[in-house]
Amino acid sequence: MSIKINIPLKLKIVSLLSTLLLGVVGFYLYYALNIFKEDKAADIYALTLSHSQSLQEQLENIIQTQTSLIDSLNRLSEAGTNLETVISNIVEENPTYLHLACLGPGDSLVESSKKDFEQFQLKENEITYLQNISSDFSSVERKNSSSPYLIFIKKINSLSCKVVSSLDILNSIVSTNEQLESYFINKQGNLFYNVSKKDMKQISHLSKSTLDKFSKRTGVTKLKIDAIETIIAYAPLKNSTIIAITEVAESNAFSAARLLIKKSLYYGIAILSFSIIIGILFAQKITQSLQNLTTSAEIIASGNFYQETAIVSNDEVGTLAKTFENMRLKIIQFMEEMKEKARLENEVKVAQLVQSSFFPEKLISQKNLSIFGAYEPASECGGDWWGYFEQKNKTTVIICDATGHGVPAALMTAAAHSTLNNIILDSKDKYISPSQVLSRLNKVVTMMQTTVQLTALVIEIDHETGELKYSNASHQPAYILRKDQTDTYSKENVIPLLGENYSRIGEKPNSEYADQTFQLLKSDIIVLYTDGILEFTNGEKSYNQRNFIKSLINSSQFKDVSEFTNGVIADFNQFRQKHPLQDDITFIGIYYSHNSENHTNSFLPGDISIIQNLQDVNNLSPNEDIIVSHLNNKQNIEHIILNKKTNHLIGANSLKLELELNLIDLYKEDPFAPTAVIFYQKEIVTNLEIPTITNEVIERIKKSDSSGINLPHVHLIIEELLSNAFYHLPSNLNHLRGVEIQSPDPIIITLEITQDYLNILIDSPSKESVKEQIVKSIFRGQSEKSPLQQNGGAGLGLYLIYEKAHQMWIIETNDRLGIRIVLERFSRNLHSEERITSFHYIKGNHNV
Repeated sequence: MSIKINIPLKLKIVSLLSTLLLGVVGFYLYYALNIFKEDKAADIYALTLSHSQSLQEQLENIIQTQTSLIDSLNRLSEAGTNLETVISNIVEENPTYLHLACLGPGDSLVESSKKDFEQFQLKENEITYLQNISSDFSSVERKNSSSPYLIFIKKINSLSCKVVSSLDILNSIVSTNEQLESYFINKQGNLFYNVSKKDMKQISHLSKSTLDKFSKRTGVTKLKIDAIETIIAYAPLKNSTIIAITEVAESNAFSAARLLIKKSLYYGIAILSFSIIIGILFAQKITQSLQNLTTSAEIIASGNFYQETAIVSNDEVGTLAKTFENMRLKIIQFMEEMKEKARLENEVKVAQLVQSSFFPEKLISQKNLSIFGAYEPASECGGDWWGYFEQKNKTTVIICDATGHGVPAALMTAAAHSTLNNIILDSKDKYISPSQVLSRLNKVVTMMQTTVQLTALVIEIDHETGELKYSNASHQPAYILRKDQTDTYSKENVIPLLGENYSRIGEKPNSEYADQTFQLLKSDIIVLYTDGILEFTNGEKSYNQRNFIKSLINSSQFKDVSEFTNGVIADFNQFRQKHPLQDDITFIGIYYSHNSENHTNSFLPGDISIIQNLQDVNNLSPNEDIIVSHLNNKQNIEHIILNKKTNHLIGANSLKLELELNLIDLYKEDPFAPTAVIFYQKEIVTNLEIPTITNEVIERIKKSDSSGINLPHVHLIIEELLSNAFYHLPSNLNHLRGVEIQSPDPIIITLEITQDYLNILIDSPSKESVKEQIVKSIFRGQSEKSPLQQNGGAGLGLYLIYEKAHQMWIIETNDRLGIRIVLERFSRNLHSEERITSFHYIKGNHNV
C-alpha cells in the first residue's frame, strides 16, 4: 500500500532555503536602506539649508555692496569731490548698477542711469522723500519688471542715495538640482525675489507664526504644503526683514532612495529566484537517493524484496541508501534461510513421525510376557531405539543408544531398524541369537563409515523355560526386579546383569560378541533403559542410579506393566521439573509371568469381540460384522485384510463406543453428512495449494481452543490426505509426483471441531473401489516403513495417518471418495498414543 506524501522533502528544503534567503535579504535591505534613507535625509536637510544660507549671504553681500558704495560716496562728498563724474563712472562700468542718484548738501542732485533705464530718474516726490529721510536710514525693496532689480535707499550724514541694481547675480547661485525651489520673502510673507526658474506659487502656506520663526534664526523644517510633505530651509538676512527660503518636496528629495529601494528589490528578487533554482537543483540532488529509498521501501512494503535500490550520492543519504540495500539483501537471504529452515523443519517433523514408526507398539502382550516401552527424544529426532522379534517360543528385545542425538543419531536408529527387519526375515529360516544380532548390526554400522557409534543390549526370553540370554555392546546393564519371600519387590532383590561388556557397535568391523544367560523366575520384571535417564541433571544434581532404583521399587507395586513403566517415568519427570532433556531417554519394562494363568487382563489384553444385531445399528447388511478389538493396529489391519466382510472395527478403548455406532447409521444415510458446526471448509483445484492450506488450518486451530489436539499429527494428516487425493485422481493415471496436478472437479477439505474430537474430511473425485487398495497400502507401509523407488508411494503416508488417527472412515460413493479422520481430544498424550485406531468403511450412492 502506497503512503501519500503530503509535503515532499524537496519542497521543504526549497521552502527552508527560500525563507532563510528571503529573511536575510529582506533584513539586509531594510537595514541598509533605512541607513541610506537616514543619511539621504541628512544630506537633503544640509543641502537645502546650505542653499538658503548661500542665498542669504549673496543678498547680504549685494546689500553690503550698496551700503559700502554709498559710504564711499559720502566720504567723497565730504572731501569736496565732484560726485557727478564718480557716479557716472560707477553706473557705466558696473553692470550691476542700473541707476544711481544721490542728494547732497544743499539738496544738490546727482544721478546717472544706464541706457533704457531713464525711467528710474527721480521724480519730484522721490526727491522730497530723500530729503526727508533721517540719518542712518536704509531701505531695501524689490521691484517687478521684465528684468528684476533691487532698490536700495540709504542716508549717511548729509548724503542720501538711491541705488537701483540688477538681481540677476542671484541666479548664479541657483543649484543644479532642479528639484529645489529658492526664493526670498519678507516678514509679511510677500515674495521678494524668486530665484528658481520655475513658476513661483503663492506663499500663502506660510503662517504668521512660521514667518516669525523663520525671521529669528536659520534652520530646516518639514511642513505639509497642499497635502505634500515638504522640506523647507530658511535663513533670515541680518538687519533686514528678508528671509532666504529653499524648499523641496520630500517625495522628490527621496526619489533616489526610492529608486535604490526599487532596484534593490529587483536585485533581491533576482537573487532569490536564482537561489530557488539552485536550491531546487541542490534539493533534487539531496532528495534523489531519498526518493529512490522511499520508492524501494514502498516496493518492499508490497512484498517485493527483489527490486534493487538506486544509489546516486556518496553522502550520508547515499550511505543510508546503501545500508537499506544491504538490509534488503539480508532480508532476502533471511527469507531464503527461513524457507530452507521451514523446509528442513517440515522434513524433520516428517522424519520424527517416520522414526516414531520404527518403534513397536507401546504395549506388547505375548504368552508369559508383557512388554511396555516409553521413549522421549531430546530433540526432534533421537538416537535411542528399541525393537523386538519372535522366534517360536522366544522373544528377543533390542535396545540401542547412538552417541549424541539429533539427525545423525536418528540415522543410526534407522539402520538398526532396517537391520532388525532383515533379521526378522532371516529368523523364519534359522535361529538368531542375541550375539548374532549385535554382530550383524555392527557390520551394517561399520560399513556406513560414520563417526556415530551405538551402544546396544539384546535380550532373549524363552516363554516356557524362563531362560534369559543376553549380549551387551557397552550398554547400560539390564536390571531384574525379583520378589522376596514376602512376595514384594525390594532394593535388595534388584539384580543387575553385569556380564561382560563388548565393543560398541561401529567401533571396529571385527568385533566379537558372545551370549550370556540368566534364569528368570515367575513375576520377575526385566528393566532396559538408556543412560539419558541416569545422567540427566536438573541444574542442581543428577538423577543417578540411586534415585532410579528407588523409583523401580516404588513403581513395582503396580500389577500392570504399563502402569509400572509410567510410574518410573512420572518419578523421573518430577525430578526433571520441566528442564529440557540433555539426552534421549528410553525405558522398557518386561513382566515375566511363566504361564498365562498368572497374567492380569492389563498384561494380556483380550482378543477380538464380534458384535452382531445391536439395537443401535439399524442399517447393517446381514453379512456385515462390527467388531471391537483389543489388538494393536498392525494386527487389526491384518484382520481386515483376511476378513473382507469386516467394514467396522472399533478400538476397544474408544472414548464413546455408542457415538461411533450411531455414526455408522448417520453415514449410511448420508456418507458426507456433517456431525458438528463446520470449523473450516475450502475447495482446492491444484496440489500447489496444499502447503498454504495446511498452514492456514494449523494457524486457525492455534487461534481457537487447540487443547488436546496434536498439531504435528494434524499437519501430517492434512498434507498426506490432500497429496494422495491429487496423486490418485482418475485423470492422473501416471501418478506423477513433484509436478503440478490440477483437478477438473474441486477437492474439498472440511474440518469440524467439538469439545470431544477434531473431524477432518477430504472429499475427492473417484472412479474405482478403494477399500482393499487403502488397507493393503497401510499394511505395506506398516511392514516396510519406507517409500518404494518409483513415482508412486508405498503406503507410508497412509500408514502414518492410520497410526496417528483414532478413527479412519473410508467413504465411497458412485463418483466421490471421502476419507474422514477423527482425532479424539485426550487430556494426556499417553492416552492418545494408546488409543487403538477404529476403521470404518461406508459405501453408498450419495452424490456430492
